[in-house]
Amino acid sequence: MNFLYVGRNEERTSALRHALARNNISFERTSTPEHAFFKILNEEITALFLDLGEPDINGQEVLTSLESINKDLEVVLITEARDIDGYRPELLRSCFGYVTSDILAPHNLMVLTQLTDKITIKARLEKLKNTSIIDGLTQLYNHAYIQQQIDEEIKLLAPTGDPISLVIFDIDHFKNYNDTNGHPAGDRVLKKIAEILTSSVRKFDLTGRYGGEEFVIILPGTKLTTALSVTERFRKKVVGHKFEFGHLQPLGFVSASFGVATLDHKDISDRRTLINRADQALYKAKNYKRNCIWYYLHGDYNHYQPSLVV
Repeated sequence: MNFLYVGRNEERTSALRHALARNNISFERTSTPEHAFFKILNEEITALFLDLGEPDINGQEVLTSLESINKDLEVVLITEARDIDGYRPELLRSCFGYVTSDILAPHNLMVLTQLTDKITIKARLEKLKNTSIIDGLTQLYNHAYIQQQIDEEIKLLAPTGDPISLVIFDIDHFKNYNDTNGHPAGDRVLKKIAEILTSSVRKFDLTGRYGGEEFVIILPGTKLTTALSVTERFRKKVVGHKFEFGHLQPLGFVSASFGVATLDHKDISDRRTLINRADQALYKAKNYKRNCIWYYLHGDYNHYQPSLVV
């Protein structure tokens, strides 16, 4: 948790730091609202203490500016109640509350305790939420969340008719890798595959562990030809990485097989069909020779060869 005090008063700075010492809080001071805005935009600031006792800090202007910043931020005013009587009600409702200049007074300590308790509970709920959608080993999204997000992307892009491409892949001969080298080594491979995958896609693409050694990539607004190019680049990265014990694999290295399909609102228009087509393409790849990409197009499954135009 990062708390920021906007003001110059040394006593209040010291009192706030002392009052918040019982929590694991990073606390710092900045003297101007401009610098505070910079930090809010570029760092994870959890709570902002705005000292209205400073002559050059216009509380209404600062709060109005904060309204336009889309950040989950708790604002606490340091002021006397009478000094904010003229503030617009909606501005005050956007604040967590206020404390007076005597920070260590009992009623102020109660407000600070309520603030830290609220933020702590919020952090725990966020962590709980994340654990319900994130695979613990790879830190990618889990199977249930990926299914849900495919539906969300379909709804989002339906009005524009933009395509959605789906890639399903799994690690070739992964059982052999586990049996030969042990499950801890296998887990390291899964984690490294996830790292390579995360670095190979755009920020708004979604990556997930579908189960076991199987992974998925959701590429919103991406046509089939682009999805195949992205997949081929990733396939090469996997083959090019020097995994430990990779030379013991049947192919002499760690590789993956891929199935690709694109929801085009024609012969593929729903989640189940999209997943089924990509899954069947993966099945073709695994039964062909592995370490390759197959894709679905116009009722047929095809082996992707980069030199040929799809």
